[in-house]
Amino acid sequence: MKKIHLLFIIFCSCTINAQEFIPLVTQFSKNDYHAANQNWAVAQASDGILYFGNNEGLLEFDGSLWKLHKIPGNGLVRSVMIDKKNRIYIGAFEEFGYFERDRLGQLNYTSLSVLLKNYKMQNDEVWNIFDDHGTIFFQSFTSYFTFKNGEVKGFRTDFSFLFFNLYQNTLYTHTFQKDFCFFDRQKNTFVPVPNNIMKSPVIKILPFDDKHALMITISDGLYLYDGQLFTRFSTEVDDLLKKAQINRAVISPNGLIVIGTILNGAVAIDKSGQKIWAINTSNVLQNNTVLGIAFDRDNNIWLALDKGIAFVHQNSSLRCIQSFYPAIGAVYSVSYDPPHFYIATNQGLYKAWMEHQTVRNLTIDSKIKGQVWNVSSFDGQQFCGNNEETFEITPTNSIPVSPVKGGICFARGTIHGVDVLVQGTYSQLCIYKKVNGKWKFSHAVEDFLHPIRYIEIDYTGTIWASHLHRGLFAIQLTPDLQRIEHMNVYKSLDQQHLNTINVFSVNNRVVFTDYNLFYTFDDIRKKIVPFDELNKALGNFSNSYRICHFKGNLYWFIRPAEAALVEIKPGQIKLVDIVQYADFLHQTVDDYQNIIPISENECIFTL
Repeated sequence: MKKIHLLFIIFCSCTINAQEFIPLVTQFSKNDYHAANQNWAVAQASDGILYFGNNEGLLEFDGSLWKLHKIPGNGLVRSVMIDKKNRIYIGAFEEFGYFERDRLGQLNYTSLSVLLKNYKMQNDEVWNIFDDHGTIFFQSFTSYFTFKNGEVKGFRTDFSFLFFNLYQNTLYTHTFQKDFCFFDRQKNTFVPVPNNIMKSPVIKILPFDDKHALMITISDGLYLYDGQLFTRFSTEVDDLLKKAQINRAVISPNGLIVIGTILNGAVAIDKSGQKIWAINTSNVLQNNTVLGIAFDRDNNIWLALDKGIAFVHQNSSLRCIQSFYPAIGAVYSVSYDPPHFYIATNQGLYKAWMEHQTVRNLTIDSKIKGQVWNVSSFDGQQFCGNNEETFEITPTNSIPVSPVKGGICFARGTIHGVDVLVQGTYSQLCIYKKVNGKWKFSHAVEDFLHPIRYIEIDYTGTIWASHLHRGLFAIQLTPDLQRIEHMNVYKSLDQQHLNTINVFSVNNRVVFTDYNLFYTFDDIRKKIVPFDELNKALGNFSNSYRICHFKGNLYWFIRPAEAALVEIKPGQIKLVDIVQYADFLHQTVDDYQNIIPISENECIFTL
């Protein structure tokens, strides 16, 4: 099965013109991890535990609990590196060493700087640590230290330099006296690299392909280097990067390049230079200054920030819009007719363009304001109902099509051999028919005055309508579809509880839920019975309150705190995926969470 991309829409106010779907981001503040705001570095051990260099020491996070480990002098930890044996090397002001677990699993610290001979610390602060074939380098901006076979050595240089970058067994760096250089280890000196056309210091070198390294400069963008020549690597975010002051960069095994900046958060691009996402304080981050960055073993991203820590769910199928301008309220439904995007909210109908997971030109329809419950698409026609009327909507117009107030839901089916749309409203059932190839309002069914939340039409032409608050109707119309020929009213599904009843269709079979169990209609016994097969297969999801069809045999089952994607075939019901609403529960509209497919592999979750 192809990977399914899930897009969350979470609306609040901000001041940007184009809104992009971005990865979900979990924020951690000092109140969560009980240490200082400022975090300088991040690394993950092979057992999955994460370590952060923090102003108060080394932070440990196992995915559930945080723990702070102090270093000599209670200093801040500037740099962190973990070797293959899970030894955790740290660098600080005039201090470096490593943490290692004992037999009881406790972390113990060993200082290496105290082992230095013939070297006196003088404002040496270790900002960078790396492993060069078993030799551990600790680097400050005017000196470096090595640790190998139990021996620690210190070296002071004649130049100030930025971070060492190890590429193809050569150490490169930018010196403030000689520009971009490689380091001659034998002579302990820096040698300028010829043909350099970069106008800004190189902050990071990343492996790119078999022939090139990717040079990341602070303010002159990106370059490719083949060992002889430099060529500019153009991206869609060049202007942003030149102004944002690049500070960190990493690349994943599948080629995703993530760049952290001092002034504007983090940006992700692919190897063609296309922007994948950008996150900052305008959409999701609590701080714009990225001081450390790392991929974890699941290809998710951790950002050590000047204020807090951010976990970017890069490996998740979920993408979200955290902010919208204008602020448009709670979202109940959407419809996507590429590139036109229609959004039903409690403040009105909004129209926009959506391409490449970017929403642009968001405007409210001046004719459709107030509560809009639903946007439905049938044969290329888009319909929506608000408190006043039902409209057919296009990118440039909205035309009233029904005089009945409060359009809530639609169902399509065949009744007495006629292809129809049946609409549930605040009061009446409305019938739509095809006229010259277009759906048109025909009439309201006589003698029915009930608010309807959900509606379905089964294979016999029976209309199943959920009352907005209580009960369920099974309705057969007269052959002319004008009146009710017969109607059953169900006040309860289990004959005991008077819960709200919702109705849906699963593989052309009506399914009912009372928020406790699923039920269906037994055609032989002519009664509603528990849907035992579905209840048993879904376990905890048997109390879902809503079912949304995705495609084919795939359906979403929604509970207040989560949604399950389920494949339903004859004789086989399989749970495919579960999506937690945990990060968004404070923004959801109770009982109105919705999931709408917009392509073969994408769904939008409204919250």
